[in-house]
Amino acid sequence: MGEIRKNYFYNVVVNVLNSLLPLVSFPYISRILMPDGMGKAQFILNVAQYFVVFAALGIPLYGVREIAKVKHEPQTLGKTFREILLLSGCSSLILSVCYLLLIWTLHPFNTAPGLYILVGTLVFFNFLNIDWFLSGMELFKQMSIRSIVIKVLSLLGLFLLVKDKGDLEKYLSVTVFSFLGYHLWNFFDSRKYFVRDAGKLQLGRHIKPILLNFSVLFAISIYTVFDTVLLGLLADDESVGYYAAAVKISKVLIPVITSLGVVVLPKLSIAMHTDNQQEIQYLAEKSFWYINLLAVPAFLGLFVFAKEFIALFSGPAYEGAVVPMQLLSPLVVLIGLAHLFAFQLLIPGKKEKSYLYAVVMGSICCLVLNITLVPHYGVIGAATANLAAEFIITLTAFFFVKHFFKLNLTWSSFFIRVVYVAIMFGVVAIGCRSVVSEPFFILGIGVPVCFILYFLVVMYVEKDADLRNFVIEQFHRIFRTKW
Repeated sequence: MGEIRKNYFYNVVVNVLNSLLPLVSFPYISRILMPDGMGKAQFILNVAQYFVVFAALGIPLYGVREIAKVKHEPQTLGKTFREILLLSGCSSLILSVCYLLLIWTLHPFNTAPGLYILVGTLVFFNFLNIDWFLSGMELFKQMSIRSIVIKVLSLLGLFLLVKDKGDLEKYLSVTVFSFLGYHLWNFFDSRKYFVRDAGKLQLGRHIKPILLNFSVLFAISIYTVFDTVLLGLLADDESVGYYAAAVKISKVLIPVITSLGVVVLPKLSIAMHTDNQQEIQYLAEKSFWYINLLAVPAFLGLFVFAKEFIALFSGPAYEGAVVPMQLLSPLVVLIGLAHLFAFQLLIPGKKEKSYLYAVVMGSICCLVLNITLVPHYGVIGAATANLAAEFIITLTAFFFVKHFFKLNLTWSSFFIRVVYVAIMFGVVAIGCRSVVSEPFFILGIGVPVCFILYFLVVMYVEKDADLRNFVIEQFHRIFRTKW
């Protein structure tokens, strides 16, 4: 458990940073580019990101599991690493050619070929992304340090280079650097694992499971990436700007919510491989407790203070993003639970087909609702489609988990918590707005009050032993460190 806590600490540090930096950068860049400029940038990035999904195949999911199984066997590890990396390089090259053909031949992609080529470097160099290897090896400390350095440099570049609405190319350049800089650093530091005498490579053994995992990621991309592209094609750049603001703020805490799952994934992969049911139950209970503890207040806080969050972090020009953000706020809970059901249980348990069925259902729902609702309701229709897709996926994945795993999860406490937190946060929000009117002061008073009230209720009314033990442990650790 000590190793899990250490890796969890490093993963939380980088995920908290990934959540905090947008709170610094997004208010700045959204006011510089305005809704139409922000929408155009997001559209271009999402087109490239969609090709990245194809180029990645199913390696981000498959690679973690395979590396975790052989990390203590140097020869097999080196061979597995080279085989998966070679497949990643081939797919990146093929998808780069497809991407270039798209931006040179079709409207509206050929209207700004320079910007699309700039962002398209993410597709060509996708093979440098070896997070799957580092996660499988549980090298979370190295990943965290490098990510922090690159993110801080990118933030500085953003403030130094992007000064007015015409600096769209500079903004995209900084965004590309934030990805490629991190991946390059990881890649070159991992060259020692390029075992040259690993024997004959067997690429074929990876293709079927990788393609199965790719099917899952492709279906997921329809409601996480392609929804923005579809909105841009069916509506306009301004609508994409509103949607980007709503999505960015509503999803800002999701990396923190899923951080424990990323850490326990290698452990769960090993437990599944050895059929250690006790360990599976223990890790699943811890993940569910963590999601329950953080996702419920995050969702309801985002919902009740949506107007103030949009005004403070995006500006008055983004008022059209308030209702979409409220619609998307439950994603904090849904994605957290889906991460538990799919990436921590079904996929490590080699039940990818079950999760594929869930995401295909969600993707079909997303496509149908987007095509039906967006022409009439614009960004609100897109948000509704996204929420409906995530709900269907989470619910379907839950039924498969119930079928394949005998887990005891405390759902009663989850639903009770949703009810009382909704009432408590709603009363606090109304009280704050009756006293002050500025978004900064409403959030400055309301969020800390909600936070304190929530954790007091959890500790002393719910009598959550896990949280109480965690707090006591941290106090003891600080006390011992001090003396």
